[in-house]
Parts: sequence; structure tokens; C-alpha cells
Amino acid sequence: MSDETPEIQFGSLRVAWLEAFVLSVRYKKRLAAAAEMGVTQGTVSKHIKSLEYWCGSGRRRLLMQDNMWPPVLTEAGEVLLPKAENALTILRGFREFRQPHDEGAEAGTEQAVT
Repeated sequence: MSDETPEIQFGSLRVAWLEAFVLSVRYKKRLAAAAEMGVTQGTVSKHIKSLEYWCGSGRRRLLMQDNMWPPVLTEAGEVLLPKAENALTILRGFREFRQPHDEGAEAGTEQAVT
């Protein structure tokens, strides 16, 4: 595999960071995003800041102008928003695929060992 391109690594990227960003844009308020996520407004702000650092490979790459209301996306935020929305849509598909816990074991499935 010496001449092949290595697989892309996501490192520390967290789904909650993407959710915080997308919901903050959708609701135009971090407080509303926090309510939907079941976390505090401060946690939403930290998630967005973490995403900004992840997008900047260790340097903060602003995604939103926080000093404006409603928040205005930066150029980087405009580019990231549809990608984040698509990623969350795909991940929701994985959640829908997951078998509900209360269904009995079916042929071809195993119960988790605790």
C-alpha cells in the first residue's frame, strides 16, 4: 500500500459538533439548538468551537460570525453547512437501520455480551 492514498481519517470529529452547528444555523439561536440536543447553550458553543478547530486542523477556522444576530455564516460555514447536513442525514439512516432493543433475537443476530 506504499503508493496508494491512505483512507481518510476523521480523528476526533464528533457527530454532536455537526449537530450543534446545523441546529444553531437552522434555529438561528444556540439556546434552541441546545434545547433540541438536551444540553446547555455553553455546550453547544463548545461543540461549535471544537468543530472550528477541527476544520482548521488545529487552528480556529470561524464558521459563524457570533457577534451578529442572527448569526451569519462565514464563507467556510457556507461551504460546510450542506456537507454537515448531508452527513447527519446519512447517519440518521444508520440509526434507522439499527434494530430496536426490545425485539427478540432473530436468526442471524446475536445479543451483546455484557
